[in-house]
Amino acid sequence: MDIVHIELDTVGNVLPPKHDKLLLIDADTIAFAAASTCEIAMDLLPREFYTDTEWEEIISDPDYCDDTNIIYSMDVSIAFSRAREKIHKIMELSGGQVYELFFTGGRDNFRYSVDSKYKANRKSMHVPSGLKELKDMMIAELGGTICTEWEADDEVVCRFYEDPLNTLVCAVDKDVLGSLPHAFNYYESNKYNIDMKFVTNSEQSILRHPYHQSLMGDTSDGIMGIYKVGKVKANKILDSAEQTEEDLWKAVADAYEVAGMSEFDAIGNMRLVRMDQLVRGVGNEWQLKLWLPPKSENSINDIE
Repeated sequence: MDIVHIELDTVGNVLPPKHDKLLLIDADTIAFAAASTCEIAMDLLPREFYTDTEWEEIISDPDYCDDTNIIYSMDVSIAFSRAREKIHKIMELSGGQVYELFFTGGRDNFRYSVDSKYKANRKSMHVPSGLKELKDMMIAELGGTICTEWEADDEVVCRFYEDPLNTLVCAVDKDVLGSLPHAFNYYESNKYNIDMKFVTNSEQSILRHPYHQSLMGDTSDGIMGIYKVGKVKANKILDSAEQTEEDLWKAVADAYEVAGMSEFDAIGNMRLVRMDQLVRGVGNEWQLKLWLPPKSENSINDIE
């Protein structure tokens, strides 16, 4: 009788078997969550309790919030420890033994050029104190890559398709997870009883995903789709077409036209939601190649 070796976690759950695939970890959420959980908000006294010099130092601190009269602080070493624990848990539950971290940095991301309103709704969102310092520490101590001209999302997806047999993407973003045949979703929530898990998608689902997103838009990223088109209506529009790039694109472009929007609007949104716009260029370096509509007599194929 064959004996199968199994490993258990600390509460007795069976862990997946170990494998040699390189984990491509989209680590932005790991850093953000670790920084957020370690952040301390300190209420300040009224202005009259401080000297002019003290007050100038307070309001010049990048972690001072004028609206709430709060100054934030974060122990980066504690946040780093929590981020590292999360990475170890991802490795344990995915079976991976080696990994590479990817982060998004700066505002040179091409999507801001495609649409100046991209993520504009996040300007008022509080960024945890010390987040940049935490990312820098993670890169210095654990290794990793900062993506500036595109997002970490883009690079992990394109890296996967270069070597799908020997890599596994670990992420939480729906556009990343929806662009891959298999991946590891590291989102978890004790409150809602959600555990990290493997996800799989069919070829048809992957093909449809960006067209579906371009119809719906994405309020979290400030991407405006077609007014009143949600998941059900988007599926209905795509179901009416042959399941090819050309026909799915035509269905999307037609839906935009019916809504009084232009093909340029549709192309712009497709460029915002697609994760496959990186190609190897000179010196084998990644370079951006913006998506173009599949060739058809009704498509704009020379747009830059």
